[in-house]
Amino acid sequence: MRQSPPAVALPYLERHEAKGSERAIIRFHHWLGQERLTLQTLTVNDPARFFAAPRGPKATHGGYYFRRVLAAYFYWLYEIGLISFHPRDAGLFLARPHANVTQLPTSAKSFVKRQGCQNAAPYLLRFHSWLDAKHVSITAATAAEVQRFFEQPFRKVLLPRNAYHYRRALSSYLFWLYDTGRLEFDPREIGFVRRARRVVLPESAVAFIQTLKPTLKDSSCIGYKSALSQFHRWLDAAKLQLRRLDRQQSEQWLMFLNDQKLAPATRIHLIFKVRAYLRWLAERGEVNEDPDSLIRSSDLPKLPRYLPRPLPPALDRELQQRLRESTDPLWRGLCLMRLTGMRVGELLSLEEDCLRVDPFGNRFLKVPLGKLDKERLVPLTETAYELLCWLKQLGPSPRARLLQTDDGRRFRWFKAQQALVDAAAGLADSKPITTHRLRHTYATELIGAGMSLVGVMKLLGHHSFQMTLRYTAVTMEHTGREYFAAMQKIEQRYISPLPATPGAEAFDPIKATTDIIAWLQNNVSTRSNKHARSVRVLSKRLIRLQTQIHALVDEKTAGKVAG
Repeated sequence: MRQSPPAVALPYLERHEAKGSERAIIRFHHWLGQERLTLQTLTVNDPARFFAAPRGPKATHGGYYFRRVLAAYFYWLYEIGLISFHPRDAGLFLARPHANVTQLPTSAKSFVKRQGCQNAAPYLLRFHSWLDAKHVSITAATAAEVQRFFEQPFRKVLLPRNAYHYRRALSSYLFWLYDTGRLEFDPREIGFVRRARRVVLPESAVAFIQTLKPTLKDSSCIGYKSALSQFHRWLDAAKLQLRRLDRQQSEQWLMFLNDQKLAPATRIHLIFKVRAYLRWLAERGEVNEDPDSLIRSSDLPKLPRYLPRPLPPALDRELQQRLRESTDPLWRGLCLMRLTGMRVGELLSLEEDCLRVDPFGNRFLKVPLGKLDKERLVPLTETAYELLCWLKQLGPSPRARLLQTDDGRRFRWFKAQQALVDAAAGLADSKPITTHRLRHTYATELIGAGMSLVGVMKLLGHHSFQMTLRYTAVTMEHTGREYFAAMQKIEQRYISPLPATPGAEAFDPIKATTDIIAWLQNNVSTRSNKHARSVRVLSKRLIRLQTQIHALVDEKTAGKVAG
């Protein structure tokens, strides 16, 4: 008689259309019963025991089918809080992204298809998985329940940046459900605001962006397009004409930006882009006012200057040890990032063939084009070299990148950040541990060890000293050593008597200048004709100085005789 899947697995099988996974899931739950285990008492070592358990005369549960199916099932169980360990810790990895459109319910599929919001699929899937775990349908969901999802979708509280992406992705979906009668409450009750309609840029703005494409990257052009869209949306809402824009109206726009509670850096980027646009229009006579009078340099907000946040030494050592001892490629990649000062984007873009060796046998890591479009070579320590060799042995060769997913795609940056958060679990620090803090720690460690600012600037791939000074600072330990050494010198100065200068009374200025002239003539004038001419000029000045000193000495002697 064929067994039915357990009740706990039915939402997973329905939501993920995983009918072909029933056999593996049924066998796994049957094994749990034999071992007298439950999902709540399952430990990180139990999946390995299941895969090693025999399922026939010559076979075990450790084949590709069972591992692939149960990896996705374990990830789902972890997300809804039914198992206490992360599947990665049990050696289970997903062979493909866990979220795709086919796994969504009918309402969410319709939304994605109509609105073209493919990037929202992972967030929609998590939202509906959370509703399933709470046994709540979308039509019966209340405002309080949806609010609880945004506060803590699963077992971890969302970081502010992740919460922003969740709210942005689900905002349009909730309003769409409300407009189509599938949601009982208005999303505005829990603080959602309808996203502004898209603005069709005028021909002048489109032409301006086209002029930027030969010299700027695509991402920069997209930034200009976004800034000009916001600017023209404000003009339309205020019913203003761009040609007749004056200083008073531009001040209203600046106040509007301030009221939006945007970060100072964001406001500066918007102001710079709009001012460049107005200057371009002024060259063509399409605005009446001078653009530099419409937007002045004094209108730019001041940027807060934050100190770098290197990891404390004890925490840094413990984190490095955890990353180095792990068998997860991302964890070891993060350790390589810590030992070389790379940015996270550079780490995820590393080519497989990134090792360079000079004629003297020194090993270097070739860091690819990154944030500043600049390649560089970073020296490798023995530990970093071993990590790099371990990573190069993973996966097929040749391949496009050193670190990539099982299907050959580039890791997303948030996967690296999540891996770092998992590695740092239990390590207490006052600030969130982010990937960029590894770079701060690398730089401050080198500065504290006495490396020159120029050397650190080259290793970090900076264009100017200002960038390096912003990202590096001396460590607290280095500051403390310098402070106490200085205090010791000050105390010694007041405690110990000043030593008498030997022969101070016998100093002869005439003899000193004569010795200088002799030294210049013996050691400098023989180098070249140019040096000989310089020595002659300087010797004449010293001789005149001797004459003046003689005159002063004679006056002093005559005064004493007369007295």
